[in-house]
Amino acid sequence: MNTANEKERNLLAESVERDELPHLFASYIDYCADKERIPNLAGFCRYFGGSMGDILRLRESRPSLYGEICAALEDEAINSKMSSSVLSVYLKQRLGYVGERPPEREEEGTGVRLVFEHDPYADGE
Repeated sequence: MNTANEKERNLLAESVERDELPHLFASYIDYCADKERIPNLAGFCRYFGGSMGDILRLRESRPSLYGEICAALEDEAINSKMSSSVLSVYLKQRLGYVGERPPEREEEGTGVRLVFEHDPYADGE
């Protein structure tokens, strides 16, 4: 019977421990190129037999390695033939991409809050 520790150990965890994840990831990218598939986090999880939970644990334990994987997947997605609407959702939902935000102006942080208490259904009464 598998214990919780044995269940968490998989190809991803083992490759991280042996510093082989970049090699595993490169083989996944090659696999996708051969099959004309767009590399993505879910596909990578499936390729190594893991789950999104494994990726989230990697994000916590090795943020720079997780960042390298996401950067490579972002590059693959941006340079793919994926439609712009699907690409946008993929980058936002799976990779957490929000793009550049304009710097906040000082006035926005002053605590001034506008509240409009207008009931459009009461108009004309």
